[in-house]
Amino acid sequence: PRDWCSDVCSSDLQYQFVNADSATATWGGGSGTQSTAPNSGTDANLSVSFPLGNMQTIVSGVALHREVVDGLTYNLANWRDPETRTTLASGFTGDSTTTSVYAQDEVAVGGKLKVYAGGRYDSWQTQGSYFKSATTAPATPAVSASYEARSSSAFNAKLAGVYRAMEDVTLRASYGQSFRAPTNQDLYAYSSIAGVTSINDPNLKPEQGRSWELGTAWQVSENLKTSATYYQTMIQDLITNKRLAPPPNIVSQRINAGRARISGIELSAESVLNSWLEMSTS
Repeated sequence: PRDWCSDVCSSDLQYQFVNADSATATWGGGSGTQSTAPNSGTDANLSVSFPLGNMQTIVSGVALHREVVDGLTYNLANWRDPETRTTLASGFTGDSTTTSVYAQDEVAVGGKLKVYAGGRYDSWQTQGSYFKSATTAPATPAVSASYEARSSSAFNAKLAGVYRAMEDVTLRASYGQSFRAPTNQDLYAYSSIAGVTSINDPNLKPEQGRSWELGTAWQVSENLKTSATYYQTMIQDLITNKRLAPPPNIVSQRINAGRARISGIELSAESVLNSWLEMSTS
């Protein structure tokens, strides 16, 4: 028998904020800006799982993730009153889609070991634009840019194993690769809020990572479970902020930082205190 599973989720978010002109505005009023950024998203997934004999199960599927944003910033005569819009100051658009195909094979080896092997192919596409109106004080020219559609793709593999060493103790190990595309805000959004200016980069590349971990879990009693995990992740083209100017007028830009290595140990415990209360810590 085959088990099919599908889900579709959509979201519409409205971000809006007001920023006072740090050079001329006061607490009681003065010029400023109002920014709006309607953001819509769609996530869809279709998967099927089926057994191959008594010891093996295959899961495969396709997934879609799309985000669309259309941001506008207006000048305000009085930052305290959103109804005092004067002119359109700037704006940006972004449309990014990631389409994925994946498969995983779960194999039971004897009665104590399970092995998981899988792969995922991600195809990412994006395009966007940015504009800024001319100003007189200070004098700056109008800016307009339309960024051509571009794409990137990657195949990522995963291998994991879970071994039941004793009835109440399991050991696990895994290795995997990952792909994370930059967001529309990373690529196309330029903002200046309360003395902090964030600059986008439309040429950002997706992050690609490799990670592995070793761990164990111990069912101490019927009501208490503990676990310990050591992990390490290596990321290529990490997306982060680079500081270009110090306080009080901070300026930072989104960049690909090269390589990063993250490692650590995670300890956790879960306890059932009674029929209506559970406690966990890590």
